[in-house]
Amino acid sequence: MMQEVDGLLAAESFRRSGQNFRKRLSEGKVRWSVCFQKNRYSTRDNIGFTINISAEWKRRPAWYQEHMPQTAWYGGAGDRIGFLMPEKNDKWWEMDAETSVASLAAEIRAALQSYVLPFFRRFESEQALESHTRQLMVSPDWKRNYPIAIESLAYGLIDRVDAAEIEKRVANVRRTGRMNLVSKDVIEATIQRVLKTYG
Repeated sequence: MMQEVDGLLAAESFRRSGQNFRKRLSEGKVRWSVCFQKNRYSTRDNIGFTINISAEWKRRPAWYQEHMPQTAWYGGAGDRIGFLMPEKNDKWWEMDAETSVASLAAEIRAALQSYVLPFFRRFESEQALESHTRQLMVSPDWKRNYPIAIESLAYGLIDRVDAAEIEKRVANVRRTGRMNLVSKDVIEATIQRVLKTYG
């Protein structure tokens, strides 16, 4: 099955490393990743897996704490493959002795062609990833998201918005932090770090 996937993605200039397929775009500032994830309850006779999809860049997210390791690439946009498909459900496949590998491979190839590659083509530049982040900041679906609130504060500082707007975004970091059960000390340390880094 992986050979079938390899054949499809190799034609799109992805390179395989183990269970992962990655493509670095021409300017070297954006990378696309297709990573197979095995279910931790898999056995030798029954293997469950999903696929993680990510358009990555080298910009470290503002919500990353100082103790988190530095890496070359950070996720900018993406999800598990099921959430890119029309059903918007977490999609897992299973393989056992009765599975038709050819049928399974064809299903995965179709999902990659129909949903994953079009998704990636939306993110061919840093500007596209930044625009995506900015859209999340104003989306009602993400208004309770603590990391997005931190990103919103950072972007406000980058954009040099006025002091009243910065205070509003700081208050939102505190509010979403409390909603997500983040300790007060961590919230305040995060706010000060973002103000210092981006202000």
